[in-house]
Amino acid sequence: MKKEKKEKKEKKSVDKELKKKKAQSEKKNESAKKPEPAPMAASEDDSVSTEKTTSTKALPAKTIDDVLSLMKVNAEIYQNIITAPLDFKAGDQTISLFPSELKTLEIIGQTPGINLTQLSIELDISKSAVSKCTGKMLEKSLLNKKPSPTNIRQVQFFLSEDGQAAFEQYLQLDLFKPLSNAFETLKDEDSDKLLTFLKAISKQLDEIAKGLPAQS
Repeated sequence: MKKEKKEKKEKKSVDKELKKKKAQSEKKNESAKKPEPAPMAASEDDSVSTEKTTSTKALPAKTIDDVLSLMKVNAEIYQNIITAPLDFKAGDQTISLFPSELKTLEIIGQTPGINLTQLSIELDISKSAVSKCTGKMLEKSLLNKKPSPTNIRQVQFFLSEDGQAAFEQYLQLDLFKPLSNAFETLKDEDSDKLLTFLKAISKQLDEIAKGLPAQS
């Protein structure tokens, strides 16, 4: 009798333990089946903040060496442009004129009858340099010279027919027209920034030049 009671008691204990394990297992399964909470939607402020962070990514900075290198190249190109001879059609021939000859052509074209002394003042060069320049232009049949009616020791210079043709072509010339066209494509604010930047560079270069030893 005692043995039967003991067996019943052990059986109840086993059944109780099995029920407990079953309950724990069911609870664990229910917990696993529950959907995970959805991530919180980004607020409008968060969206704006993210957009700003992306759009304001810093661009690689150009070094001063890059700027100076580009300036040097442009200065050399500009110097080549303004010192190169230019060709003009005059009758059946093509005449090449250097900058000094073009300046002389321009002054004589604007002030016919100018004399050598006056040309020297206008060109800011010596009389001998003016004489050499006008001599070459006389050889190219661009000038005519006549004695001064008021001073027999002086001569006056006039443009010849070929000289007048070259002068008129020169007045129509615009070497930097492509550069002007490119500048016109810029927005007003961009052109203002560019001019401000170039002026700042010019000012700094002037300060550097002033600090250099004077050339003898």
